[in-house]
Amino acid sequence: MDFSGEQVSGADGVLVPHVASPDIAREIVALARYSGARGLSPTTRAGTFGAPGTAEHMTRQDERCAVIAMIEDADSLDRIDRILATDGLDAIFIGRADLAASMGPAAANGGIDRAVDLVLASARDVGMPAVVLTSNRTKADEFRSRGATGFLSMSDQGFLREQAARIRDIFSL
Repeated sequence: MDFSGEQVSGADGVLVPHVASPDIAREIVALARYSGARGLSPTTRAGTFGAPGTAEHMTRQDERCAVIAMIEDADSLDRIDRILATDGLDAIFIGRADLAASMGPAAANGGIDRAVDLVLASARDVGMPAVVLTSNRTKADEFRSRGATGFLSMSDQGFLREQAARIRDIFSL
């Protein structure tokens, strides 16, 4: 076995829902990084069975694991600048549907758009990547112009549903 290359397995990142406060943001960063409070087992496949040594494994994993906070609670809006200031937080994902649900009636009449713009502007101000879910290129371009820097095109459920419908259509009589 050649243990000199990159990791052979292990998480490249974590996407954590409902990060509504700086305390939660600090906790998720700590739990995702060995330099915080992440559990350690360097003799697994992800640790290349202990070949590089514990310290090297910990450093490499901490450097390669992205910590992404989902901003999807109305409470996070008043705290967004402090959430984004969390050391070790690599990006945010704006969960617009959950954010709108959390906002209740305040999401109506453009309220959700104003909330998303607030989060995007705050992320842009500190250089934090901001990801949104969008279904097409036109919407992606719109979100890019508003400050989004990353895009998910579909959820895993959407991919499964779309593929299942395609297979059903192929085999329909």
